[in-house]
Amino acid sequence: MRVCRSSAAKLADSTVPQGSALISQVYSSLTSLRGRPMPTLIRPARLQDAHTLANIFVDGWRFAYEGLLPRAFLASLDVCEREKQQKELIIRSTRAADYRMRVADRDGVVVGVCTFGKCREKGSENTGEIYALYLNPNNVGQSIGFSLMQDALAQLSHEGFIQASLWVLDGNSRALSFYQKFGFILTGKTKREEMFGIKLLEREMEISLI
Repeated sequence: MRVCRSSAAKLADSTVPQGSALISQVYSSLTSLRGRPMPTLIRPARLQDAHTLANIFVDGWRFAYEGLLPRAFLASLDVCEREKQQKELIIRSTRAADYRMRVADRDGVVVGVCTFGKCREKGSENTGEIYALYLNPNNVGQSIGFSLMQDALAQLSHEGFIQASLWVLDGNSRALSFYQKFGFILTGKTKREEMFGIKLLEREMEISLI
């Protein structure tokens, strides 16, 4: 009988700048500072990745949102429930034209994930959106976040989007710094959203893809 256990994960901690050329430039300079990175394959998510992705989601939220979300809520996150959700999202990513789920694979082990697609805001036909980016905490600082974001922005640019947006939780300075280093800027736009029964204040960021 399979037992669901939480393993490890976390919100990505690095990325790249404005425009395709800058993205490659910053990625190259940062990886050279950290030394030669271990080869990472960025590929579409598969159904067999669902359990690992569920662990990444649960542990990622607990790490990234400690002190920002209620401790009881973070403790209540369940890997088995998230595994079902991840399977649904993976299936969606293989069928829907406006939703992508890509994972970072190192020697057959999934260590990060990024989901992206068409911007969900009305009147944003030319804008793509990064929905989520998480890493296994044990792999933070190894340029995996840069690889995932670089891939996502390249995919969005290839699909004809001229800019990309994302929403960052208010007070999440770690994520804000990460995206700013990559070239995202705050637009000044905010929204209040309820997720899993918790009301959140989020701030919009954008980056040019041209």
